[in-house]
Amino acid sequence: MLAIFFSWIIISFILFSMGSVLIKLYNYFLNRDEQYNFLEISFLGLMTLSIPLSIWSLKFPSNHCFLLLCFVLSVMYIVYDRRKLLGFIIDLKGNIVGLPFKIIGPIVLFFIIFLMSSSWLEGIGDALYYHHQNIRWNEEYAVVPGLGNLDDKFAFNSQYLLLSAIFTFRFLFGEALYPLIPLLVIYIMGWLFIELFNSKVERKRVIVFISFLVFILLSINTFFGTSTDLLPNLLAFYIIAKIIFYPDILNKNKILFFVLPLFMILCK
Repeated sequence: MLAIFFSWIIISFILFSMGSVLIKLYNYFLNRDEQYNFLEISFLGLMTLSIPLSIWSLKFPSNHCFLLLCFVLSVMYIVYDRRKLLGFIIDLKGNIVGLPFKIIGPIVLFFIIFLMSSSWLEGIGDALYYHHQNIRWNEEYAVVPGLGNLDDKFAFNSQYLLLSAIFTFRFLFGEALYPLIPLLVIYIMGWLFIELFNSKVERKRVIVFISFLVFILLSINTFFGTSTDLLPNLLAFYIIAKIIFYPDILNKNKILFFVLPLFMILCK
């Protein structure tokens, strides 16, 4: 359980840093001032991370070496732009302090349950059939031209499986972890809890919240594996929910609504 929690901290730090770099460059070169929350920065960081990772995988294995490189670069960026991280920590602290116990309690309970479930539940179906093998292959080898000619499954080039390969933390714990999807689920659930409270339990937010709970119940067996469908589904759910809550957001956050959907298609 501690291994899962540790991996979530490292992944969150890297995704936040990568997303912050993308937004900073985007605002600078296009002379814009778009603002994003922590969850959106992390989603954009995931997209940003996938670009150099795809190039790296052509010549090198996608494993802890790339992860450590990203971690070092993330530390360097945060040291350079530490005010941004401190600002988000202060905002997060303010949001948490302002929440009543009846909201904090369910959030903490959901977090603990999900953390414990991530420690022992395994994937089913394709995850056990060839996803885990694909991820291990990505950890051990670079891209092998023509490998798909032996079997179609060897040519299945999922961006999500490539990302999962660098986040297994096998080099630390001896066994592979698959913490990315559970982390994103916790992100979205926490965001929905806060939206629900801040809106004074608005009807449309209640409907979206219940819809996400149903989605979790229907997909619970695949959250802790390596289903390639869940990442684009989670991103799509967040984007749709954001538009429902804030219809005018399309004119403010262009990367999120016009660039991230392209990544959703490719990450499958």
